[in-house]
Amino acid sequence: MMQHSSLGQARKFLSKHLAECDEQARLLAEKREAIVEWSELVEEANMVLRVRPKNVNVKYLPRQELLGLQTRFSGSFAESIVSLEFASYVQDIDNAIAGPVILRFPSVEDAVAAAADGSECDVWLLQKPIRPIDPKNAFVRPEGMYLSTYHVGPFEKLGEAYGRLLVAQENDYKIAGPAVERFVSDYWTTYNSDLFVAEVLLLTETE
Repeated sequence: MMQHSSLGQARKFLSKHLAECDEQARLLAEKREAIVEWSELVEEANMVLRVRPKNVNVKYLPRQELLGLQTRFSGSFAESIVSLEFASYVQDIDNAIAGPVILRFPSVEDAVAAAADGSECDVWLLQKPIRPIDPKNAFVRPEGMYLSTYHVGPFEKLGEAYGRLLVAQENDYKIAGPAVERFVSDYWTTYNSDLFVAEVLLLTETE
């Protein structure tokens, strides 16, 4: 500070450092938000692993804007969930992500085939953005009533969860949209597939 010949120069020096501190604080807040959401997912996974529920519930989900990238499911859940393509996309649009990885399949049939034999199909890879997003990059999850059930174990056996949902569909609910898989604990969290937890969600219409 003593090296500056005027108070104006000192003021510029301090303003520059304040801006640097603000940027560091913003990045730290984003990291904290991501860690908090990840901790909540681990807690949710622990609850599901303790109880191992196989019931089907109906839950209301509000409208939510997510970052979305249309891509190809190649037959590997690991490649889709830990997607270098999606990470590059998020970086390219100068954003950050938090919360669970979500795969949106065009239909229940596509999702069941993907789990059973690795059938390829077009999917949307979705995740919650931390920073504001341009509407052109937003994928809107519609509000509504969703059939929901949890799956525990390797994702190649997700067909079991869809079986439960299709039985529930016969009782007063009609599937109105694609299949959504929300990964609670996955390859980002553990290498042990016995600890994998996913929630399957199907948007419905009441009859």
